[in-house]
Amino acid sequence: MLGLSANEVIEELNNDFCAFQVSEFLEKSGFLQDKQPCITEDLQRLIFLQGNQEEVYTVLERKFIEQVGKVYIFPEFYKKTKRGNMPCRFIAVDLSKWWNDIYNAVFFMKIIIKAFSGFSLFIIKSNDGIHLGARLFDKTEWKNCTLSRSDELPDILGEADWENDTDDFFVFYNSVIEAITPVTDNHIGYDEKILKSRGVQAGYVDMLNEIENIYGESILDELERYRGTFEEIEEQGFAEILGECLEDLKDVCSTKVNTIEMLFEAEELEKMAEKAEAQRNVDFESSINSESNYIVLGELSDDPEVIIKKLKNLKGLR
Repeated sequence: MLGLSANEVIEELNNDFCAFQVSEFLEKSGFLQDKQPCITEDLQRLIFLQGNQEEVYTVLERKFIEQVGKVYIFPEFYKKTKRGNMPCRFIAVDLSKWWNDIYNAVFFMKIIIKAFSGFSLFIIKSNDGIHLGARLFDKTEWKNCTLSRSDELPDILGEADWENDTDDFFVFYNSVIEAITPVTDNHIGYDEKILKSRGVQAGYVDMLNEIENIYGESILDELERYRGTFEEIEEQGFAEILGECLEDLKDVCSTKVNTIEMLFEAEELEKMAEKAEAQRNVDFESSINSESNYIVLGELSDDPEVIIKKLKNLKGLR
C-alpha cells in the first residue's frame, strides 16, 4: 500500500473527499494498478444524458438525483465472460450531508444500477466514514447491491484479494463481493452476555446506597444506568438494516431488459448446470462402485472372513 497503512489511506480520503484523493485511494488500496484520472460530473447530467435514455424515473427518484450533486466516475474496464465482455466501473460520491447513511447509499447505488448496465463499484462517504459498495447479480432482483461497514474497511483493504490481474469476470466479481458483503452482526459480546445472565447484583446496589449515605452523593443516575443494562433492547445490526433498505427501495429498478445481464444469468445457469452434472456423475460412479462392491460381497457371502476383510478395505481400515 505504498508505505501507508489502510487507516491512513482511509483517513486521507475521509478528510478530503475529492477527485484526486479518490484516485489516490483506488491506487493505494489496490483496486487500480495505476492512478487514473476521473471525470467530475453532476449526477443529474450523468443519469439523464449518459444513462439509459429509455429509463423512467419516479418523482422521488428524480428529487434524490437532483440533491446528490457531483460524483466522480472512472474509465470503464472490461472483464471476460464466455459470451462477451462485462463493463466495470468505479463511481465515488459524498453523501455525508444526509444522516440516513445506509438508506441513501443504497438509494444511490440503485439509481446508478438502473441507469447503467454492467458491474458498478462504489466508494461512498457517509457520516460514519468510507464505505465500499458493489452491484449484486442476485436471483432476487431487488437485492442488487451490497455495502461494506465503514469500521471494517481497514481490514478489507488490508486482507482482501481483489483478483485484479485476472481477465475472468466471475473470479473478479466473487472476490469483491466476498470481501465487502457484511455478515450478520453479533450485537452482544461474550462479557456482556455473562453480565446480563447474572442479573442485577444486590451487592452492587448496596454499595451504591452506602456511597450515598457516607458521601451524600446521589446515586440515581448510576442506579438507572446499571438497571438499564439488563433491559432487553432490540438492536439491529448493519447487515439487517442494509437488508431492510434494499427491500424498502425494491421499486428502484430498471424496467428494461438488459442483454449483458441476460448473458450473465445464462452463464451463471450454465455453471450451475455443469456443477450439478459433475455431482450427478460423482454420485453415479459412487453408486456403481457401491453396487459392484456389494455384488462382489454377495459372491463371497459363503466366506465370512473374506467378507470382513473386504468391508475393512472399502472403509480404509486395516
